Amino acid sequence: MTISTAVEPVRPSDEAAAKRGERRALGVACGAHMLHDGYTDLVWVALPIWQAEFGLNYAVVGLLRTIYSGTLASLQIPAAAIAARIGAGTVLSAGTALAGLCYCLAGLSSGFALLVLALFLGGVGAATQHPIGSALVMRAFSGARSLKAFGAYNFAGDVGKVLLPATATSLLLILPWRPAYTMLGLAGIVAAMVIAILTPTVAPEPHSPSAKLALGERGEGKGAAVTTAGFALTLVFIGGAAGKLACGWIGNWLGNRATIAICQTLTAVGIVVVLLLPVQLTLVVLPFVGLVLNGVTTVIYGSVPNYAAPERRTHLLSVFYTITIGAAAVSPPVAGFLSDLIGIPGTIIVVSTLTLATIPFAFLLKDPRRTASV
Repeated sequence: MTISTAVEPVRPSDEAAAKRGERRALGVACGAHMLHDGYTDLVWVALPIWQAEFGLNYAVVGLLRTIYSGTLASLQIPAAAIAARIGAGTVLSAGTALAGLCYCLAGLSSGFALLVLALFLGGVGAATQHPIGSALVMRAFSGARSLKAFGAYNFAGDVGKVLLPATATSLLLILPWRPAYTMLGLAGIVAAMVIAILTPTVAPEPHSPSAKLALGERGEGKGAAVTTAGFALTLVFIGGAAGKLACGWIGNWLGNRATIAICQTLTAVGIVVVLLLPVQLTLVVLPFVGLVLNGVTTVIYGSVPNYAAPERRTHLLSVFYTITIGAAAVSPPVAGFLSDLIGIPGTIIVVSTLTLATIPFAFLLKDPRRTASV
């Protein structure tokens, strides 16, 4: 009996359909990442406005940020679990609609309580993007192509961090903050409908049995206007967007350990330099700070797949984002408390020191280049 070992060739129509599916998955993931990251950072632009309007101290301002980012962090794992049951497109679309509704409600808020509710709903919606979007990319692209695709996905997030705060800053020059933020929120509701239509259908993951800032009027600030602060954030995000791409190439060249160590060192130095410089020179330095501050995340995020089999990566990503975004959620009120206690300069020195303290942990990471060469 002869057993044929011939492999059936891939038909052109099948290959074209696969390519279309890849493009749709990457397009949806990048678009959602762009919008959600932009929405997340719109909070930073609004904090000085809310501080002045409601007469808040630094700690309460930080708490407002935590309401959004803390909810975002705590719901990463549930979002991934729900998506596995009812579909990635449905959950991502609903989350995007909630994120947009957040800014519509904030713009319509007549008091502090409604603002808090709006930020909570925004955090619920934002929790859907990272585990679902990154999983869409990882499922659509495999092998060597996955790093480039994930780099594009990561870059899209920083484009949103540039685009939406810059748009908000421009709108604030001609409109009060309430209608400006309402308009930006409506864009998210429209985007949610687009996501629902375009997200490709993804089969459930197979189960593997063996795989168990506050800028108030206190004397410590640099005295920048709200629009200047928004422009400064835009410069950081522009540098971060470039860094997301650059660090992907640098990570392949130097390895993840060396790249993280260099970026963290330059970040620690950069934020202290920003503290010492006047506003005009600070604006010159901020893109370079953003480059290393945000660029290193490409290398860190790209290291996550080294620790799980493909069928476990969505769960691992949800855990990873829960920890990292959870830490980001705790940071603002802690930094606000320290700023009230020891002042902004002292707090920046503490942050710089903690940044340097992360470097030894980078050398505990697996180096995929060495693994591949073994």
